[in-house]
Amino acid sequence: MFNVICERRGTELGPEYVNILFDMVSRNLPEGMVGKFICHTDQPDKLHPNIDVRPLDGPTEPGLFLQLDCCVVGPLDKIAERGLHWNDMEEYQPDGFTPGKKIIVFPNKKPHECDGWVQEVWKIGGGTVAEIIIDGANTSREAVVTNIIHNCARNGSKWIELTDAHSREAVIVAGGPSLKDNLLTLQRLQARGAKLFALNKVPIYLEENGIFADAHVLLDALPCVLEYAQGFKSGERYYSSQCDIAVLDHAGSELIQWNSYIENLLDIYPDAKDPFIGGGTTVGTRSMGLLHVLGYRKIHIFGMDSCFQNGASHCFDQPEYATSINVRFDGKDYKSPPQMLAQVEEFKLTARQLMAFGCEIYMHGEGLLQAVARDMARNAA
Repeated sequence: MFNVICERRGTELGPEYVNILFDMVSRNLPEGMVGKFICHTDQPDKLHPNIDVRPLDGPTEPGLFLQLDCCVVGPLDKIAERGLHWNDMEEYQPDGFTPGKKIIVFPNKKPHECDGWVQEVWKIGGGTVAEIIIDGANTSREAVVTNIIHNCARNGSKWIELTDAHSREAVIVAGGPSLKDNLLTLQRLQARGAKLFALNKVPIYLEENGIFADAHVLLDALPCVLEYAQGFKSGERYYSSQCDIAVLDHAGSELIQWNSYIENLLDIYPDAKDPFIGGGTTVGTRSMGLLHVLGYRKIHIFGMDSCFQNGASHCFDQPEYATSINVRFDGKDYKSPPQMLAQVEEFKLTARQLMAFGCEIYMHGEGLLQAVARDMARNAA
């Protein structure tokens, strides 16, 4: 049992401060963890029925004590294991936040007085630093389910199979701005036998620069992704069953289908073939899991920057993100869309899991995610 404890004394802070803190804690507890939220107060009215309300100054239980006016912005799993540490906390920054921090404190303002990202987190049903209420989906669940049912039932479709570990190298090529500065390294890896798995629109960009990807990976369920499939000339096409039906139709005999793990997948299609590929919400992090299933234990990653560089989110023309957030990490400032910040957190988890299974991951280029990866390597040394 993980106890979270707060105190509301008087009416300076309204009951919404208790209820919002309860909601933030609830959505950041590890899955399956049983938690108790205790509030000591002399104002017990209008509080959520699941809050354990106790008298002010009365006895309490051991647990994590949180200020009412803090903001919980990330998973509390480590805090639940070892207790609160100063490294978990950071003072409020109007223009952003630092990845890895779980709790933001407000020395000069109250959360309700702040704009920007605070308003997306400090509310009932809000998000986290990793996602800012981004749920990882840009298509309705109904459309995804329709695609899965149709694509899983395709006659004669080839499916990904679990492959024994081998010594060959693989390269994930994403479209971040740093890719353009590392094309020569990419070519050298391919020349020595590494297999290039290009994501989304990247094959078109590579071909314009005289490089031909060996395989193409798609996850996105949007119909417009058909343009990316049409831009890949020839090779293995690792397309998720949640992709638009027309995308898999276009793949023809080159299609190797795979199931992206989503909640209740077997309820959607009971005969869905495993292995189910997890690893986050983006095609980049899912591709890491995909390559592990294909037996690769040496994985190079290019262009997975998770930030803007010189005002661009990609090394080619791409519709820009509507929202971006200023982030400071390891003494350097970055501008990153919420989806890309989510990718950073998902990469950390996926990379640790894969390395535990014997994978070596090599990051190329400069960006927020590469900086986080280097920090992970230093801390692991």
